[in-house]
Amino acid sequence: MHDVKGIEVFTDKWQTESFDETRYKNVMYWMYTSPYVGLLVAFIISLSISIKRKWWWLNSLLVFILSYMLKRFDIDGWHYLKIIFLTPGQFFNHHSAWYYLANGLPMLMLGFVLFYSKWTNRFITPPLLVVDQQIIAPSGESVPQQRTSGED
Repeated sequence: MHDVKGIEVFTDKWQTESFDETRYKNVMYWMYTSPYVGLLVAFIISLSISIKRKWWWLNSLLVFILSYMLKRFDIDGWHYLKIIFLTPGQFFNHHSAWYYLANGLPMLMLGFVLFYSKWTNRFITPPLLVVDQQIIAPSGESVPQQRTSGED
């Protein structure tokens, strides 16, 4: 057995595993960059939804910049929110995939619910304008009306 200098980390079974300097640097790098990677992925999803639904794309950009600044200067409130959002993972070993799944999936589901909920879509989507019984979209183009069976 080779002797590796580094930090010994205890697992739940009281066995130790080697945690050398290179592995420690990799873990610290990903711990620092993963919030920003997640923020970038959320921005791309939000931007694609905005473009698809013909919302103003600048809203997504403003939220991205604001979120980045709040995270960068550590005033985003994550210190308090992580007590709530990281509780499901406490039932699993910190080095297992179940820990990350238990913590990540509820937050991912919350994000999808917020992105696709009718309440947020109604809040963002501007109302249609009716002029002389013709529906006008916010872009200025006319929206074709569907005829009901009682109209003849």
